[in-house]
Amino acid sequence: AASGGGLFGGGAAGGGGGGLFGGSTGASTGLFGTSTGNLFGSAPSSGSTLAAASAPAAAAVAGAEGGEGEEENNVEEEVTVIPGWEASVSLDVKDMVETGEEGEEELYSQRSKLYRFRDGEWKERGLGEAKLLKHKETGKVRFMLRQEKTMKIQANHYVVAVPPYCDLQPNAGSEKCWVWLAQDCAEEQASHERLALKFGTTELAQKFKEAFDNAKELNMKVPEFA
Repeated sequence: AASGGGLFGGGAAGGGGGGLFGGSTGASTGLFGTSTGNLFGSAPSSGSTLAAASAPAAAAVAGAEGGEGEEENNVEEEVTVIPGWEASVSLDVKDMVETGEEGEEELYSQRSKLYRFRDGEWKERGLGEAKLLKHKETGKVRFMLRQEKTMKIQANHYVVAVPPYCDLQPNAGSEKCWVWLAQDCAEEQASHERLALKFGTTELAQKFKEAFDNAKELNMKVPEFA
């Protein structure tokens, strides 16, 4: 005979009543359910859970791949020519920069520091290669020095044997520095300048004097300076 369920459920095999936590064999479900059901529903299968979780990731990857394909297909072409328009400035890179020394032979070159006497004191003009350059056609020899950082010409004059010009004198008795007067054209217009050239050693200073005096002799052979 069927018996009513107790607080924790009936013990009879065929009883229809369920206890608070459900009967052990009956069809009725307890609060937390029997083997056939529970309060929170049946347990989902592992296969369906993984499939549901992987679906959004797969869709995101597919969307990204599709976006890359669209970007590759929509690459804009670079515009290099505009019909009817021409640039006013050329940016072509030259193989060699012209310095104005191409038609000259370098007789002497030595790194040294140049000074100019202005406003009652010696002022530094720059550090660079002091050169003696002989023109290949006219035979004229000039002295020139460019500031090595800016390449700006700081001294530029012919080496002439015409007093009082180009007469080298030691500066205050120093054997490393020579002083002389010149008609200098570094600033385009010729100007009467007192220049000084300082070397690192007395040997370098002496070699400059020899080359400078030789340049004066060469210019004496030029009709314009004879």
